[in-house]
Amino acid sequence: MRSDIVYMHSLFESVFEMLNNYYVWTGNFLYVLCEEVSVRTIWSYSKFCLFCEKTIADIYEEYDCLRPIIDRFAHFQKWLFAMEIESKEPTADHWIALCTVQNYEDYLNSHYVETLQVYDRPIHSRDERVFNESLHFEDTGVLRDSITVMKTNGTYKVRRFRKQTNATGEEEEDVMEPSEFQILNTFYKHPEMHDSIQLNVPSEMMIVGNELFSSAFVRRCLEYQHPFFVFDANYTLEIVDSNINIHTLTSTNYLCLEKTGASVK
Repeated sequence: MRSDIVYMHSLFESVFEMLNNYYVWTGNFLYVLCEEVSVRTIWSYSKFCLFCEKTIADIYEEYDCLRPIIDRFAHFQKWLFAMEIESKEPTADHWIALCTVQNYEDYLNSHYVETLQVYDRPIHSRDERVFNESLHFEDTGVLRDSITVMKTNGTYKVRRFRKQTNATGEEEEDVMEPSEFQILNTFYKHPEMHDSIQLNVPSEMMIVGNELFSSAFVRRCLEYQHPFFVFDANYTLEIVDSNINIHTLTSTNYLCLEKTGASVK
């Protein structure tokens, strides 16, 4: 009886070893096969991409009439890839951001940059002044617009960028007074786009003194939304306020909010 148990134990060990060797061999074979297929696929894809890139470059150089179409496609491709990195506001309660758009007279070469600083406490005007003074711009001669967006205690402060908050260098008061001016809808329109885009502007931005809808502000709104857009100096905005008045702005204008209304600057 005991010898039978030993025999069965030995038999099971042999079977288990055989199965283990089989699975190891099969696993190694499949791994090598997948690795080979992956390498060949990547290599073929790379060759195809290089072929397409060279062909499109040759067409771009030879046929002037097709250049605008290729430019549009390249711009759309950049937007499509950028969707995977969606711009979102910080989840922190207190932060300041500098938003800058450059070369916005040429939508293919326009460039948007956002610099952010987060605080663990409410922000005061002195913090904003220190933040602004820490920023340095080189005079590159390109068309540029910049704004600072500050959020603290649930409200926004938006100003066109200045190295000092006013001509005397004095700090503004830390007063966030709501404006009676309210926005119902804002539509972004561009001659190269078939449809307009509705811009999302938080009601918490309706604060006296806020400077909204400059070029940098508009570009920031577009960056924080999904629809494909064309952005340059040729856009127009249609803003419908709570009194059903329509305000039309261009890239050279912005709104300054007042206690009972807003003025176009």
